Amino acid sequence: MDKIIAFVDSVGRTIIGRVSSETKARLTVTNPAVVNMSVQQDNGQISVQLLPFIFTEFVHESVRNEVTWNFNKSNITISDNLKLDDRILQQYVQIIESPAPQAPAAASTDNSSETAEAVQLFDDE
Repeated sequence: MDKIIAFVDSVGRTIIGRVSSETKARLTVTNPAVVNMSVQQDNGQISVQLLPFIFTEFVHESVRNEVTWNFNKSNITISDNLKLDDRILQQYVQIIESPAPQAPAAASTDNSSETAEAVQLFDDE
């Protein structure tokens, strides 16, 4: 399997995750992420953010990269023909599946700052 899909759970959250296995009754997903959308009050633009289903900091190191989640198909909605845009797939892999940077052992004396570039998911009009 190992494909990335999106589905809606029983409380209306859109979830993106990598399918590790699937049966008639159950979908097993690794690294699920909840799609969070918010409207900026000043300009009405929608921003999309992927949040981990559970933060890896809460998971013991010994199983951190092996946790799977079982979703009962009777409690979720799956599209038969949805194909996710490459930009959201790239954002999912970069944010959810890429290993988190390690905290520095000592305070840095470098005053430069690096910021990640935002991924634009919607066309501005």
